[in-house]
Amino acid sequence: MAQVARRFRVGPRFARDCFTDLITPALKQRGLEKEQEKPLPTPTFLGIDEFAVRKRHRDATILCDLTKREVLEGSLGRRLEEVIPLLSRLSQPERVKAVSMDMSASFRPAVQCSLPQAQIVVDHFMSSSM
Repeated sequence: MAQVARRFRVGPRFARDCFTDLITPALKQRGLEKEQEKPLPTPTFLGIDEFAVRKRHRDATILCDLTKREVLEGSLGRRLEEVIPLLSRLSQPERVKAVSMDMSASFRPAVQCSLPQAQIVVDHFMSSSM
């Protein structure tokens, strides 16, 4: 948001409020809400990956339904203590049969803790296949 605010020479709160005003109807149209604690639909095949919010800055984690090729959720952080709460939001964690992920040191233990029945599939090129 700070980069957008600087680019358009507006305050960060104004940029955030504009983003919220734009994203809320788009999310509702897809049956989603901008609420971090809402349970997430649980896919049979889950993808988890990381991405940089900005180059050389804080990373974020994304969960994907690999069958539907849809993003379920994204959240800031990729450390174990940030990924476990994200995975715990899956509404039916026992449904997950397999999780495709890169070799991030925090993803494997987070999945083993949150989804012990799921088979872990290490995908060296996951981000390019989505």
